Amino acid sequence: MSKLLLVTLAMCVASCSLGDSISLDVVATVEDLVEFDDGFTKTGHVVVRLENRSVIPVYAYIMALSLETDKNTYYQTVRDDRGIPPEMTIWVTLQIPYFDSGEFSTVEGIEISDLYFE
Repeated sequence: MSKLLLVTLAMCVASCSLGDSISLDVVATVEDLVEFDDGFTKTGHVVVRLENRSVIPVYAYIMALSLETDKNTYYQTVRDDRGIPPEMTIWVTLQIPYFDSGEFSTVEGIEISDLYFE
């Protein structure tokens, strides 16, 4: 009798579905670019929206992006341990100093190349 119960229990466990598997779903979007010139250095301030669409919290993230101006391309990588709560959105601002104060860029010149979550 106990063997039959164990076999039945094993078959039930094997046939049970856990439903959709839970996975992390985070979307990164470049929202804005504002350029500041203080007379000495020109800086591009890039605003990125990170939207955690899953029920899993993000504890840290690493984001790499490039900003292309009319004269140069700049690369920046940022790591942040503040995280993103489940089903929440945060905005991140990155400051990228330009070599030449005469350079300019647009939002279309920004590309997020890598995005990692922990």
